[in-house]
Amino acid sequence: MTDTEPVLTGWTQVDITSRGDAAAQRVIAAFAVVAGVAGVVIGFLFVPDWWAVALMVLACLVVVVIGLGLWFGASLDSEATEQLQATGHLMSLPVLAATETSDESVSFRLELAIPTDGGPVKVEHSCSRSRCTAAARAVPTVELPALVDAATKTWGIDHKHVDN
Repeated sequence: MTDTEPVLTGWTQVDITSRGDAAAQRVIAAFAVVAGVAGVVIGFLFVPDWWAVALMVLACLVVVVIGLGLWFGASLDSEATEQLQATGHLMSLPVLAATETSDESVSFRLELAIPTDGGPVKVEHSCSRSRCTAAARAVPTVELPALVDAATKTWGIDHKHVDN
């Protein structure tokens, strides 16, 4: 590391998603959309009270919206991953600090330093994967592999290399 303190900047983190993971998300999303549409049809065909139909349709529309969000989210993550893999470089980023952010499960917010020509840049990665959790507990003597593209200011933790 250099003598200069890393500065938190506006770099964009990419949630690195494999094609297989994106395809699995799309399958789950498709099932959610089909279940939501089926629920609407069943509501109109078999539920006698209008208010019960309205509640069922509302609940099913929420399921459809969640399914569509999963579908488009998987597509965006997959596209961003492909672009980062095409232009980025694999490097080890030192973990500067870690903060536990336990909500429903143990998770950590890791502060990492990306080396650049203008000095190190500080970025944050929130994660609950086992190796990232272990890295958070080993601060400050640990590094995590990441794909970094300085030209587009994008980066992402390469969990494929972390979670061997």
